Amino acid sequence: CWQQLFGYSRAEVIGRWIGDFLPPDQLPLLQIQLATFNATDRLHNATLDFLHRTGRRITISAESRIGRDAAGQFQQTHCVLYDLTERRRAEQRQRLASAVFEAAHESIIVTDANGGIVAVNPAFTALSGYAEAEVLGKNPRLLQSGHQSPTFYAALWETLRREDSWQGEFWNQRKDGVRYVTLTTLSAVRDEAGRLTHYVGIATDITSQKEAEQQIERLAFYDALTGLPNRALLIQ
Repeated sequence: CWQQLFGYSRAEVIGRWIGDFLPPDQLPLLQIQLATFNATDRLHNATLDFLHRTGRRITISAESRIGRDAAGQFQQTHCVLYDLTERRRAEQRQRLASAVFEAAHESIIVTDANGGIVAVNPAFTALSGYAEAEVLGKNPRLLQSGHQSPTFYAALWETLRREDSWQGEFWNQRKDGVRYVTLTTLSAVRDEAGRLTHYVGIATDITSQKEAEQQIERLAFYDALTGLPNRALLIQ
């Protein structure tokens, strides 16, 4: 087990102090845990970073006890080691993902497989005007402005079911009734067995861009003085 965890052979570890296999910054923690071990004869869930033979750090949790004879004299120690490295990495990735979710400038909505909202980020609240508590458990259709037809949404869901992703524009409505436009990417999330678990929507506000495009179109195809269609629009 030791060889599998740390890359050392039995001959390389017999007779050596356990501190030889720790990074220097872990030695003070080791001293504390050894003092507890000697005082109580047990260690529960004692966690330390060790060094693999290749130099990479490995996080280990130990369950240990001291074996003594009938007279109470020390005989040997018994230790069971658990490699926590991957779990620690997963926790770090989770913390990073959470930080990115909170700090993202894009509006993010996460729903369950049935479309009920389970999480939104601060950018969603800033864009829509809805606090997280107001939308949890509800369907994102509460944002619909009525600008897009049922046919549009039917085609969207057909693409999402077929390809697990969709990108396009949504004309939504804020809590205060003001319409806004987003460029949105919808993605299906599946577990290891391929079962649908969540949907994620990431939206960028393009309202100003859309308004600028409409203004350019008015200038190109309508007379600035009378507001009537001009020759360019007639030819088109």
